[in-house]
Amino acid sequence: AVNRKEKLVMGFMGTGVFEQLHFLMGFEDTLMNMLAEPEAMMELLDIVGEYRLTYIKLLVDNLKPDIILSHDDWGSKNSMFMSPKIWREMIKPQYEKIYGYAKERGVMILHHADSFMEPIVEDMVDLGIDIWQGVLPQNDIVELQRQLNGRMVLMGGIDAAIVDHRDATEDVIRAEVRRACSTYGPGGGFIPSLT
Repeated sequence: AVNRKEKLVMGFMGTGVFEQLHFLMGFEDTLMNMLAEPEAMMELLDIVGEYRLTYIKLLVDNLKPDIILSHDDWGSKNSMFMSPKIWREMIKPQYEKIYGYAKERGVMILHHADSFMEPIVEDMVDLGIDIWQGVLPQNDIVELQRQLNGRMVLMGGIDAAIVDHRDATEDVIRAEVRRACSTYGPGGGFIPSLT
């Protein structure tokens, strides 16, 4: 029933590969098992990855969306949850299959991760992520814009710690939004938003 000439159709895929792992066994055990039991974790990752691949196939083949919003946080405000090496060995291969399926069918990828992810930004481009939603200002957004040169849009930049609480005044909110727009707007490939 969607008028596709006037509306963008988005499919949603919450709780990504890494998040499903820590939902299953807890956050600390997930990270510890990646180091202590890598073979067993790779088996589990393949199962979770296959589930997610089936999920995206159902969305893409039946809904035929223009874009998929996929959610998987890979870091905290100031660092990744694991080394880029471990992420590349364990998490990235699953997304190569999942996002690859959608990209082969012309579907854009909007990946939410309100995390520090500077070390893997080129990997995100390799995965076909069109928009990184949730980019925190703790990432060097200006440098990332220069490095990416339009290959991936950065959506975020507004510091939630400043504006997203009941005591935030209109002046404080306007100043933070103005800071984000004036700092990151000139670099292009930027959509201001909260995480």
